[in-house]
Amino acid sequence: MRGSVFAVLSCATVLLAGCTTTVTGTPEPASPPSGEAQAVAGEPCELLTPEEAAALDYEDEGAFTAGDPGQLLPSFCTWSPLYDDVGRDSLDVYFSVDIPLTDYMAGVAPEWEKEIGGLTWARYPSTVGGESLCSLVTELSPSSFVLIMSSDFADESQACEQAEEVAPFVSSHLPGGAPATIEPREPSPLESVDPCSLLTAEQAEELGRRGDGDFLEAQDSLPARCEWIAADGDRRNSTLVTVAPDRPLPEFPLDTEPKEVEEGDRTWLVYPASIPGLCQADLPVTDHSYVAITVVQGDVEEDELCAMVEDTIPFVTENLPES
Repeated sequence: MRGSVFAVLSCATVLLAGCTTTVTGTPEPASPPSGEAQAVAGEPCELLTPEEAAALDYEDEGAFTAGDPGQLLPSFCTWSPLYDDVGRDSLDVYFSVDIPLTDYMAGVAPEWEKEIGGLTWARYPSTVGGESLCSLVTELSPSSFVLIMSSDFADESQACEQAEEVAPFVSSHLPGGAPATIEPREPSPLESVDPCSLLTAEQAEELGRRGDGDFLEAQDSLPARCEWIAADGDRRNSTLVTVAPDRPLPEFPLDTEPKEVEEGDRTWLVYPASIPGLCQADLPVTDHSYVAITVVQGDVEEDELCAMVEDTIPFVTENLPES
């Protein structure tokens, strides 16, 4: 939903020129290391390689939209977030070769500037989206510039976070930019963990569940998980343990303040889910892996439901591998 709103605002920002036809961009499939391959002028989809986009949690290929200089609209490329539940918006990168930056910005001065990746980048105010929208720009010549547009409508103070994270890689494909390195991702100790191993039969029975858990395969955005149904066989009431070894923790429901629960050297985040009768606890293990406990129990109040989650935390923590 946030990505869709962002796309509308992005089109409105370019002087209400309107959205043009979008086709799939084709970044080079075997790009040399960052800093060695400069993008072709005016080709925004060449400003991130597939490897760089994936490392930044975007789909590896961007979608190209042709520009219209007569409407002061440069060509741009849109990368969709790799995960749709982590609060990350789409990213737009514009590459102008025939529109002066002063004309595009209608003479407006930048709010601040800083050096990123060997180039000077400046944030310009947005007339659409306000502080929730970030336009980060580097000027290449009097008639050429690159603009990275990101947003955060939940926390406007973070609007430029994605743009600044991407800027070193974009810089590396521009004249004068410094090489950028894709840092190896921290390995997760969850890579070989079976979610059904995180509660023993005795522990499950102590929690009012049947001892044998049912393994549920990963599907779409749902990681692999294990379900223990109620001891009386009522499948409407159950405990699920999810193990996600290769994806970041999803966003919490809106207006939710998770409760921190310490167990050993781990900190779990407990909160009622947006659906009545569910309470959940999340444990971030690395920046791209987590464990979750979900209790489904329709015949108890919210406080008691979340207490059932907290009762489960010591058992699951005990059975986790050391981080």
